[in-house]
Amino acid sequence: MTQKRRYRGRRKAYLDEYKINENGEYEYEGVRYQWNLSEEEGRRLYFQFRLMGPVIFVFILLAGCIPSPGVNHWPFLMIAYLAGVVVSISLWILLWQMCSEKSPMRGHIYDETVGKLPFRILLTAVLTSAAIIGEIVYVILYGTEGKTFGAVLFIILEILALICTLYTWRRFQMIKWEKFI
Repeated sequence: MTQKRRYRGRRKAYLDEYKINENGEYEYEGVRYQWNLSEEEGRRLYFQFRLMGPVIFVFILLAGCIPSPGVNHWPFLMIAYLAGVVVSISLWILLWQMCSEKSPMRGHIYDETVGKLPFRILLTAVLTSAAIIGEIVYVILYGTEGKTFGAVLFIILEILALICTLYTWRRFQMIKWEKFI
């Protein structure tokens, strides 16, 4: 009965990496990851990441608040837009979690954030691009239905979100992580 619980599989497996020290507190003894940036560069980059998450989300959300002809009438465009909103929220949360952990980063935090960020960033860029292309195709095929301002503003906001997403991707690719124990 005094046997230690070993967490296997995905959930809570990282708990085995925490050990109790002589003060009775838990201390992390697992793998850590450190970036190749100086302290000043790291602070600046983390500030940019914390800023880009909500900025991308707000641009995408504001684009949906504009009465544009495509989003209101074309299910393909509506699905691409709504999926973009959900993924941008997820991207914001991952960026915030990554920035909350200081370097050197614990292994399980690295896996949950840095490991998932490239896919989320690219998925946000793809869905934003799909919304832009869908709106342009709808306007070409069916016209603006008297909502020219809405269509143009929707496209501009989605392009701004795409630019911020690609900027985040470029900045994320600058970081090289080194594993150590």
